Amino acid sequence: MSERIIHPLSDFLAESKYSYADIDDSRNEISDGVSAKLNVDFDKLGFEMTDFRAEGTSFDDETLTRINRIATLAKMGATMTTESLLPDRKR
Repeated sequence: MSERIIHPLSDFLAESKYSYADIDDSRNEISDGVSAKLNVDFDKLGFEMTDFRAEGTSFDDETLTRINRIATLAKMGATMTTESLLPDRKR
């Protein structure tokens, strides 16, 4: 069941292009958008979500390290894509 929540949440954040710094300030908009996406899938299962809230952000250490690297580079005026900062992954 958690995958039915995590994937639409990730998709919504990617589509909306919220930055890490914008997430906390945009929790209501994020909650509304994710709720709308989730209700489409939940409706197919016979459920209705009546309340979905994004309470805040919490990232693992690896993600925080990447965020901090990107922020540091941005402050230095470096132009790198975030893709180049991600670990190599097999495709």
